[in-house]
Amino acid sequence: MTDTRFQTGEDFASDMDRRDPLAHFCDRFHFPKTKTGDHCIYLCGHSLGLQPKTATSLVEQELHAWAQLGVEGHFHAANPWMPYHRQLTLQTAALVGGEPIEVVVMNSLTVNLHLMMASFYRQPHSATKFWPSGAPSLRSICGPIANSFHGFDPASSLLELTPRDGELCLRDEDIESLIDCEGDAIALILLAA
Repeated sequence: MTDTRFQTGEDFASDMDRRDPLAHFCDRFHFPKTKTGDHCIYLCGHSLGLQPKTATSLVEQELHAWAQLGVEGHFHAANPWMPYHRQLTLQTAALVGGEPIEVVVMNSLTVNLHLMMASFYRQPHSATKFWPSGAPSLRSICGPIANSFHGFDPASSLLELTPRDGELCLRDEDIESLIDCEGDAIALILLAA
């Protein structure tokens, strides 16, 4: 793609889509339809991306292995389940700039954060507040961790910092102000990138 001066409007966006060298990848996914039956513009790739057209056959392959092999599928399926994480190790290490021994692919971000906090987090007595910023699912794990594991009331122990009215992002000075205000009471800060 050559440098093109950005323009607003549907014509420019459609032209850029037509010229995109990766455009053919769109054909590999199912697109939900709008109420009028047209393909929708789908911008929800972080939470739940589009379903790959190969997903059904791949899931059916694993269901067949489960039916035929039962627990032995962990070791003898076409794609053994026990070491599944190893299939993505090299690509993930390259993606994050780490070494293969430093990465593992497992669960979802929310599940991994819950497991990490439940297993390793030891809250000092003076630190009573969690700051889950970002996805709503972060609140859903911080509340139980604060309450069940440490005996704190989620209503008073979860801090929430939202962007200013009319803005989409947190300002650095607002983050610094909350940290200055709450000080040592903050036990954990989760900031979504």
